[in-house]
Amino acid sequence: MTMMMATADVFGQKTLQANTTRRCGTTDRVEAMFRLNPALRNIPNVRLAATNETYRLESIATIPVVVHIILPNPWVVTDADVQGQIDRLNLDFSGLNPDTTNAGSFLSLRGHSQIQFCLAKRTPGGQLTNGIERLASSTGSNANLTIDPIKHAANGGLDVWDRNSYLNLWIGVDVSGQGILGYAQFPGTTPADEDGVFLNYQAFGSNPCYTISIYNKGRTGTHEVGHYFGLFHIWGDENGCNGDDFENLTTVGSVMLPINLANGPGQGNTAADIGDTPNQAGATTNCPTGTATDACSNVAPGKMYQDYMDYTQDACYSMFTKKQVERMEWVVNNAR
Repeated sequence: MTMMMATADVFGQKTLQANTTRRCGTTDRVEAMFRLNPALRNIPNVRLAATNETYRLESIATIPVVVHIILPNPWVVTDADVQGQIDRLNLDFSGLNPDTTNAGSFLSLRGHSQIQFCLAKRTPGGQLTNGIERLASSTGSNANLTIDPIKHAANGGLDVWDRNSYLNLWIGVDVSGQGILGYAQFPGTTPADEDGVFLNYQAFGSNPCYTISIYNKGRTGTHEVGHYFGLFHIWGDENGCNGDDFENLTTVGSVMLPINLANGPGQGNTAADIGDTPNQAGATTNCPTGTATDACSNVAPGKMYQDYMDYTQDACYSMFTKKQVERMEWVVNNAR
């Protein structure tokens, strides 16, 4: 979607309009990483364990989060806003969010993850922290560049904290010209100093002073952290009915790159679907109600537009599926 000229808001940040935004730039970022390091296209698929083993966590895994806020006025995003986003992640990943009843006929597929989040209490050097660091800077994020400036102090941003110990969130302005609300790095597709999630501050949390109204429930964060833990867009990132967000290449499940981004042998549409999301022709926009259909989901129950990995507005998101939870928990144990 083409972005119109941004204007300045009262905080000195760039303001987007709802019709000039793009939900997610994750696939753009993967392609940028491939341009930087073409060998990444041929990385081995991150495979699930043997089929007779469980993919689920045996107990709650709490992920320490560091939030890097880079804006001309970084205090626009308050500590309470940050905690509110953490609370949203915990509700959505647990499947205890109170609006989950909008899942309709998909309610029986709703998953309950044991992945939870908290703000970091210690820095990599062992000092006490509240898990939030701020920088007054006009440097923004550009998912199309091989090096994203917002993630590097040398370019006016803030450096990553050890990716093996923290989930890094960078909060700022998208300067790519696309109005991207967020993007994430899939496991194994990025250098260590780029690993984490970027969130446009206008889709971060629920503060009405700066968020876009249809993206003000903090669910851009839920969507992008889903990518960070190995989930793909629900339509499989191919137009038409050929895409699949959960394919099995051989006899076990795999967390693999989206089909249109990978060129390794055997990566096509001949494998069995081992997921529990219905086939879908493409992204869902706006906020549907009832049963929504398309070319390959043309009968009830139709499209699972309530899934966090679709492109619907925040108010229509309400669920991960059981298989999506299974994949994310396996990634926590084995790939992150």
